[in-house]
Amino acid sequence: GGGGGGSGGSGGSGGDKSKPKPKRASSSGGGGGHSGWGAGSAVEELGDADFESRVMEGEGLWLVAFYAPWCGHCRNLEPEWKAAAARLEGSGFKLGAVDATQATGVASEHGVQGYPTIKFFNRGAATPYEGGRTAEDIVGHAMSALETSGVEAEVPQLTSAEQWRSLCGKKGTLCAVAFLPHILDSGADGRNAHIATLKAIARRNRRLYTFLWSEGGAQPALEEALDRCCASYPALAAVSLEKGRFALMRDAFDEKHAATFVGGVLRGGIRTEPVAASALKVVSVEEWDGKDGELPEEEPLDYDDDDGTVEGKSEL
Repeated sequence: GGGGGGSGGSGGSGGDKSKPKPKRASSSGGGGGHSGWGAGSAVEELGDADFESRVMEGEGLWLVAFYAPWCGHCRNLEPEWKAAAARLEGSGFKLGAVDATQATGVASEHGVQGYPTIKFFNRGAATPYEGGRTAEDIVGHAMSALETSGVEAEVPQLTSAEQWRSLCGKKGTLCAVAFLPHILDSGADGRNAHIATLKAIARRNRRLYTFLWSEGGAQPALEEALDRCCASYPALAAVSLEKGRFALMRDAFDEKHAATFVGGVLRGGIRTEPVAASALKVVSVEEWDGKDGELPEEEPLDYDDDDGTVEGKSEL
């Protein structure tokens, strides 16, 4: 692929050299308004109303493509952009798209004069993107930026089958799933400490791994399929849905052992076992609210006022 768009002028090598055409609706190649590249994909569609709050004032890293629906080079970029966004989902790096024929305010503010123009945003600071335009190039740039920026790796809670398929079903993806103690056993501080351990490992391994966590016992079918993985918690499993293989960490759950485990799986130094993807069933659960757990209230015994016996029970 050719180089990415610059901050002005032609929009980078290989881009359409002409200045933006008058705003008009599109009948192909991504459409207009907010139904463009973001429809049915992990691309974040942006416009005049939300660009400032989401990109400029946000804490995350973004690559944003400013496109026009009639632009041929943009139509060539679109499937690569969507493929890269799918691979980056959950990484902490987002791909955005702006239909510059609709979001004219944002396009003007960022000096867009050719399509596609691609810019890298790091906590609101914008620089031209000069990398390649294949999905592989885009993902490589994103991962390098994440590793050098200090952005914390995302380690979401596993809450649904759809999320499981979306994050772990991507081609070439390995998932590291941690099963953490029940909140009544660890408390919020203990759980956050485990998640911090996962984030530290994820930051160094996010090019090839997606990290998730689940409360122990919340996904019984998944745990059962992973060789009844969890005699105790926390526990860590590496899973490849694509290959139908998994491995379990047999050592203590700490940063050193977990880092050795995920690295060993990648290098082939840790034995993996077969597992049918259909057996890895995930159920929907409520997302943790970040608080300590509370014991359920016990129902009080209902005593009869006259003789002190429990209502519904006869005396022996």
